Amino acid sequence: MTHIRLTSWNIKELDEVLNGTRPAEVARRAAIAEQILALDADILCVLEASRDLAAFRRFVTQELADQYEIAILPGTDEVLALADEAEKWRELTRLYGLPNRKKSAGGPAAQWIWFLVRRSLNAAPRLLSPRVFDEFARAQFEDAEDRDRDDGRWIVYWWQGETPVKHRHDRHPQVLQLTLAGKPVEIIGCHLKSKINQAKVERNPDGSLTGPYLRTATQARGKLASEAVHVRKYIDARFAQEPDPLIFVVGDLNDGPGKEFFERKYMLFDLISNLQGSIFEARKYLNHALFDYEGELRWSYFLHGKDKVDPDRDPKVLLDHILFTQGLVDKTSLPRVEPGAGKVEHLIHDTINAMRPKDPTSDHKPVSCMIRVA
Repeated sequence: MTHIRLTSWNIKELDEVLNGTRPAEVARRAAIAEQILALDADILCVLEASRDLAAFRRFVTQELADQYEIAILPGTDEVLALADEAEKWRELTRLYGLPNRKKSAGGPAAQWIWFLVRRSLNAAPRLLSPRVFDEFARAQFEDAEDRDRDDGRWIVYWWQGETPVKHRHDRHPQVLQLTLAGKPVEIIGCHLKSKINQAKVERNPDGSLTGPYLRTATQARGKLASEAVHVRKYIDARFAQEPDPLIFVVGDLNDGPGKEFFERKYMLFDLISNLQGSIFEARKYLNHALFDYEGELRWSYFLHGKDKVDPDRDPKVLLDHILFTQGLVDKTSLPRVEPGAGKVEHLIHDTINAMRPKDPTSDHKPVSCMIRVA
């Protein structure tokens, strides 16, 4: 084996079908399994998964022929053994830093992040505690009010607002640690704050936005950008601990509909820039796996219906990303990401879903990156 495949896939509301018995649920679950097997990833970051780890394990064992292990935190099985269901979910969400709100479809409480690692890879996979992640990030904040917090939150201000608001990740990033080509590698799985806004778009006579939509939209973008900054703070902490950490950032960053409009009109800047870092600190800057992929194919999500605030924009949006540190492009060492290593898995996704136009496996297409290990 000279290369391994790292894939990130947002499987829309997988939680809905893991335990489903209706024919449509069974069929979609089978199609999802078929697509995962066709992707043939060695490491798969699954977004919008489920906190129901027992059901997810059954899916992996039965539908995926037990080819993968699910990376978990120490103490997980002890929590799952608790008899009281409410206590079980409370402790599990605390352990993984994820919300313990009502487990409704489509909400963060039903959208967990899990890593599947091929058993034959022998990579000794494990997860980093979210508390460690938060502590590392906290040490990098310049403002004392953020450095002094120990609850995983930080202070943000709404656009032109004067009142501080405490924010935390809607879905806490999960960090997979494993060994590739004899070296420690980290993969940060992210599903950042959604910008979905159900309020009606209202405009002033000059066409500018106003009302509840504008307030909610700008607040969501402020939260979203601050989550990207928080991930960046963790990465900066890793560079403060060793000169060249090997780190990937993968997942659904939700920087899609309305992005260019709000950047252009409201100076709410691209969160990818916040995450990638500064070119003036080039060694710490993050590369993008799709940088040299064909531009017309560089999209992972099709926006059905027009963008509410920018109806003329291209409906093909890149929401799903794979980024990595400079140490992973060093031509003299392994593991290494080589030119042309990234792609959006259009063919596999479209083939599996060709006969399922009304009930696709997901509204997101997977993105992959090949990593040279030998």
